[in-house]
Amino acid sequence: MKPTHWIILTALLIFAPSSWSAFDVAPAEMQACQMKAGASQQDLEAFFKNADTWFEEVGGTFDWWMATPHYRRPDGNPWSFLMMGFWPNFDEQLIGLKAFYTTDRGREVAQQFSEVMECGANIHFNTIEVRKEKRNEELSQGFGHMFDCTMNEGKTPQDVAETFQVWNAYLDEQGVDHGVTAMFPRTGNANSTAGAFKFLWGGEFENVGKTLELIARDEAQAAWAKIIGKTFACEAYNRGYYFRKISR
Repeated sequence: MKPTHWIILTALLIFAPSSWSAFDVAPAEMQACQMKAGASQQDLEAFFKNADTWFEEVGGTFDWWMATPHYRRPDGNPWSFLMMGFWPNFDEQLIGLKAFYTTDRGREVAQQFSEVMECGANIHFNTIEVRKEKRNEELSQGFGHMFDCTMNEGKTPQDVAETFQVWNAYLDEQGVDHGVTAMFPRTGNANSTAGAFKFLWGGEFENVGKTLELIARDEAQAAWAKIIGKTFACEAYNRGYYFRKISR
């Protein structure tokens, strides 16, 4: 397991309910961060290298990403970047967190983190990968979007995942490819409305460009509204990020 330094395990962990049973559910966490005063880009890169070396020593699978805003809403929060981590399952998450909190090497990584970054708004998610991007090699950088959605009354995460498979079929017909992960908050987001969740979608630059071209068309907008309208609703695509993979 490759844990990450910026994760604070809360006392409450709400594991996957029965309504998720038809889909693979995995944990993820996200924090909004900025460089500490006096820290340099070189300090940040040194930290990333040290932390990733430790991830390799611990072993396992952990995807750790840095998301830098390309554009965002004018009223957006004044953070510099997001740190996002994804595990394949809950067991690996907790094994990694134990190594992080109870070993000298893990505490060393935590100390270095505290010297170069300050982060807040730690949010834990249950995630479902509702669309997987087809590519020949592992993605190390890309472009994507994250936007807020709300489930209609009485709908569940499983309903969201099932509905999105219909949209996937539409995208396949249009020859469009990109990845999409539905992120359902577990902890750390007390201001969320009932049924709120996030979609994180993106991938290779070329694929994202084709998607943006498609969704600009009136017929695609109409198809989206018809397919998803009975299950959930989402805001406009108004936040774009450059994603860089930190873990190797």
